[in-house]
Amino acid sequence: MLRISTRSRYAVRILICLGSHEGEKPVQRSVIQESEGISVDYAVQILTSLRRAGMVESIRGKEGGYVLAVSPEDITVLDIVNMIEGEVTLVDCEGEKCRRISECAVKPVWDRAAKAASAELGRVTLKDLVEESHRLKRQNSLMFEI
Repeated sequence: MLRISTRSRYAVRILICLGSHEGEKPVQRSVIQESEGISVDYAVQILTSLRRAGMVESIRGKEGGYVLAVSPEDITVLDIVNMIEGEVTLVDCEGEKCRRISECAVKPVWDRAAKAASAELGRVTLKDLVEESHRLKRQNSLMFEI
């Protein structure tokens, strides 16, 4: 089963948070950490990875924080997952890891499934996720009980 790590899921959530504040002042780490329910240490690790990958910029100073370094329509979920985890694969059977690779009948199935997962993750942009997040927040703010 393909399983996206917690680290990748949190990276996506952090980027949605930053994308939701695009064009505003930088978002402080504490705001990101609290709004996304991520521990300080984990948020710092992920933000550092995102900064090194060129997806976010950190701005120092009293009014500092984090901003997107790339436009939300130019970042896909696949970009984020690949940055955190590496290439999407379903099985670990490449090269010397498996002696049967040259006669494996099921390897093409795994390869096609991984390509399909990558295609879907590559289809969805951060902009799409930010828009969906705004829609869900509006929808939930309209709900009330009597």
